[in-house]
Amino acid sequence: MNIYKKFRNYKSCNKGASAVEFALVAPIFFLVVFAIFEVGFIFLTDLAMESALTTSARLIRTGQVQCGKMLKETFQDELCKRTHSMINCDNINIEVGTYTSFTNAANLDSLFDSNGQLENKSTFSPGGPGSINIVRTTYTYDIKTPFSNQTQLSNYGDGKFLQVHIAAFIAEPFSCPSGGSGSS
Repeated sequence: MNIYKKFRNYKSCNKGASAVEFALVAPIFFLVVFAIFEVGFIFLTDLAMESALTTSARLIRTGQVQCGKMLKETFQDELCKRTHSMINCDNINIEVGTYTSFTNAANLDSLFDSNGQLENKSTFSPGGPGSINIVRTTYTYDIKTPFSNQTQLSNYGDGKFLQVHIAAFIAEPFSCPSGGSGSS
């Protein structure tokens, strides 16, 4: 068999073509699949945080926080329990403020400092009966998909996704049993 015939047989052979094609396409395929799962989990944690905030804010609205003299850390623990262990509670920042009117409440302080970094304000002022309250949480989700910059999942940089949730309400006219801080 001459060299020309061997070369022609080698050129027409396609036994490993599928493996080579898969090797070329697989990284992109898996990146897209993992990115889809990551986006789904981001939406799931977003819904969990929104639901937890709504339920936890009710503790302030009904006076349970004020009458129970609940601290910020206890309130954060209550919020974390309501996320069903789907989030890293160390990445949550909670701000609870009392305002004289909804107009004043609409002018919330910026979340970011002058360098564009998220500020941890950690205020906790639940107010009393009939007070206008704003509860704002920020949660930074650590993106696990490799190449998060290429998939554009990060909206906060450094492979993080920032979620912000706000609840605004007027506290109910509650009264605390003796020794509580609320009155009507």
